[in-house]
Amino acid sequence: MRFHSQLATNALQRLERLTTGLSTGGLSRLAVAQSVNAIDSITADLKRQVVNDGLGVPVGSEEELVFRTARMIIDTQLGDLEQALHRILAAHLPATAKPDMWRGLLKTLPLAKAELWRVTRIWLPYRRGEPTILDPSHPAAYKLALRSAFEELDRMDDIPEVERVLYRGIAAARWPDVVSACEQILVAMHVRVDIDATRRIWTARSQWAHAVGSR
Repeated sequence: MRFHSQLATNALQRLERLTTGLSTGGLSRLAVAQSVNAIDSITADLKRQVVNDGLGVPVGSEEELVFRTARMIIDTQLGDLEQALHRILAAHLPATAKPDMWRGLLKTLPLAKAELWRVTRIWLPYRRGEPTILDPSHPAAYKLALRSAFEELDRMDDIPEVERVLYRGIAAARWPDVVSACEQILVAMHVRVDIDATRRIWTARSQWAHAVGSR
């Protein structure tokens, strides 16, 4: 299945809204059922999309699915951004269009790609069974590594060079392909979706409601 970055970005944003709504409570039983069904549908679609992300392992959890989707969005859009910057520079910009700035942004992309791979390597050895400091077969160690990867992903735009690329790119209204790439990268970096925790919350609430209703 071909990876559609914008659709995946929209899917992550919808998952974020759904899980937040379920976690805060106050929904009717029908609304809960509809939200859970929507989450299942979205995750099933994302699993089909990330199967060819090049990491060589099946998805190990829903939390990992979210991370790998975010990673694919960032990786794909960094590639699209690189192509867009090359097109801009090939257009022989006048000095007023600051071609040196665009060249500087282009030179930063390898740093962003290297950082993305570093973040990926925080948890990937636990899925491949490679040597790690902690027992790679221990579920808690895997979850901790994955959570750390999310935290590092969130901090990627704390790197001044990366932040400069993304926020200058978003401000480049004349170049919509640059704007779109930078916006999608930022969404993927900062998405916060914990499907496992949401399911645990609603399982506990459902059990409590059932117990109360049966008294």
